[in-house]
Amino acid sequence: MLTFVLEFIPYLGAAMMVGLLTITGLTTFPGIGHALLAPICYLAITMLQNNVLSPFVYAGRLKLNPLAS
Repeated sequence: MLTFVLEFIPYLGAAMMVGLLTITGLTTFPGIGHALLAPICYLAITMLQNNVLSPFVYAGRLKLNPLAS
């Protein structure tokens, strides 16, 4: 739910989510590797969604004039 809400705040939302995941990981797991696994996975999934999946989905529905682009 928090990810959904923070996704509407462009750069600050992702930074807050990574920060919260890092803090939670550091307080939950004894090793740094396990603690950073959740923030790294979140960043990877978010980067794939924003740079691959969303443009692919939007490109099929968005009709632009070829001369405009």
